[in-house]
Order: sequence, then C-alpha cells, then structure tokens
Amino acid sequence: GVGRLCLRGAAVGVMRAPRRVLGVILALAVAAGALPVIAQDNPPDFARRLPEGLDDNYELIRRYAASWMGEIGNNSSVQHLAVAATNDPSERVVFNALISLKLIGTHEAQTALVWVLKKIEFEPSYTSV
Repeated sequence: GVGRLCLRGAAVGVMRAPRRVLGVILALAVAAGALPVIAQDNPPDFARRLPEGLDDNYELIRRYAASWMGEIGNNSSVQHLAVAATNDPSERVVFNALISLKLIGTHEAQTALVWVLKKIEFEPSYTSV
C-alpha cells in the first residue's frame, strides 16, 4: 500500500545519505519498525551500507546492522561481522554478530565463527573471574 511505497522512498534516501546522517536515519527506521520492510525489499545499496552501521556510536544501530547482515546473508559481510564479534564492547552486538555468521553459513563464515569463538575463549575480558 501507500505505507510500503513511502518506506521504499525512505530506503532510497537511506542509501544516498552521507555517513554522518546514516545512523540517525537508521535509528528512526528502527524506531518506526521500518528496517525489516526496507531489508525485505533489499534496495541495491542496503547490504553495502550495513557495515557502516557496525561503527555507529549507538549500540542499537550496531545490533540491528549485525542482525540484518546475517538475514541478508552476503558473504562480503563475514569480515565485518568477525571484527564486530571480537572488538565491540556490547555483548548484545557480539551475540548478533555471532548469530549472523552462523546464518550466513558459507565456508568463510564458518571459519570466521570458529576463529572468533577461539579468540573470545582466550580473551580475559570475556571470561568471568
């Protein structure tokens, strides 16, 4: 309907937004419940711009970016997700990145998942005292 058409227009705007504005637009899309619709329509640049969300200041944006990278399933997301899983200070972002690597399921994603899990196991910051 009309709502979906408006969301498609918003998706085009999101993909053309400068990086400094992208986080704000994604936050509004998340708040409005529009991100799933945008991801389902999968505009051409959606998957390409998602890794920028992993560097956002807001944890919510990083979580959603990690989740949607797994939902879309592009193998090009594997390296970004592995970095997020090992470096992000939020356990929720780490969890979403790990789940997304599992969802992608390619050989590269499985290798990255095993590497991340081994790295996390030996990192003092991830072990309980």
